[in-house]
Order: sequence, then C-alpha cells, then structure tokens
Amino acid sequence: MDHVGAVTYRARTEPDHHHDRARLHWELVLAEGTSFAEGTDILAFNAGGRITSVTAFLDRAPAGGPADHHE
Repeated sequence: MDHVGAVTYRARTEPDHHHDRARLHWELVLAEGTSFAEGTDILAFNAGGRITSVTAFLDRAPAGGPADHHE
C-alpha cells in the first residue's frame, strides 16, 4: 500500500471460533492513527487445524475507493 504509507493491522474484537470456522474483525490504521478501512474475514480449517480457505468482506472501504463511485 505504497500510495497511503505505512499501515497497521489491528483486531477490532477477539476472534470468534465455532467448529471449523473462525471470524476475525479487523481494521487498517494509518501511521498518524486514523482508521483507513475495516473488514471481516472468515477462515475455514481442516481436521489438522490448517487454514483451507479465507473469505474476506470489506466492511468499510477507504474514502475515495470503489464504493464511493456507486452512488
């Protein structure tokens, strides 16, 4: 993400886990502390505990991103 500078990944909540799935709520924070974007990832695990798939949702897109062009 060279166009926005350094960002930090931060968990918004503790992960939720149910059987072979986990849900992670996250946000990206710019160096000056401004929240840049938020999302939710759903992870699926195999019987050995390895991640088999990730489904990602962008809960709040960055300002000026694709969501702003669909009004």
